[in-house]
Amino acid sequence: MDIRTTERLEPLDAGKCILCGLCVQACESMGACAISTINRGVDKEINTPYGAASDDCIGCLSCANVCPTDSIPFMEDSMTRTIWNRTFELSRCKECGRVLGTQQMSDMELCDACRRKAIANELAETYRFV
Repeated sequence: MDIRTTERLEPLDAGKCILCGLCVQACESMGACAISTINRGVDKEINTPYGAASDDCIGCLSCANVCPTDSIPFMEDSMTRTIWNRTFELSRCKECGRVLGTQQMSDMELCDACRRKAIANELAETYRFV
């Protein structure tokens, strides 16, 4: 490629949505359907209906994780996660305290590792050789 050609090209803004639709597909595959493309033409964007906090969003971060340009902002601290103008309380494993996700995502009480350990202990007690 000629150097004059690359001088004419503008670098892509990191964090600028390219309207690929991967986030919308990820949201739909989770069963939430909280975001979609809105507006038309040059005003087209990915957002919640009317830009308000969506009751359908479960705070799973699927949309942010598949975004190739990191243009879906979210914040997370030790107790809450905020995405799409909505704040979610995080649920934790009862045994080890690891974050399981948001309370809207599932009603699980144990992480995978603690659940496997509990099942193994139960099986050991049930089939213990004397």
